[in-house]
Amino acid sequence: MHPTTITLVVDQMEQRGLVERVPHETDRRSTLVHLTEAGHEVADRATEALAAAKFGLAVDLDTATELVEVLRRVRREINDIPAVAPNGQRAE
Repeated sequence: MHPTTITLVVDQMEQRGLVERVPHETDRRSTLVHLTEAGHEVADRATEALAAAKFGLAVDLDTATELVEVLRRVRREINDIPAVAPNGQRAE
């Protein structure tokens, strides 16, 4: 996607209260986009709808959860996401 398109999508999601922009803790040039509580609710509903349509990987919940956790650790190792959220709690 073109950066302009991403900015427009994030602007629209922010206006709807689904995301918030947060400065990157070590790279002043970067801004992170975090889901809000409302954003998590929409994402959960979308995930349920996609699962009901049998979309995505055909794995059980435990395997999917393990995969997400492994990918999260990899992303933290390469400093793609912060290890600690801006509020001081462990980032999810």
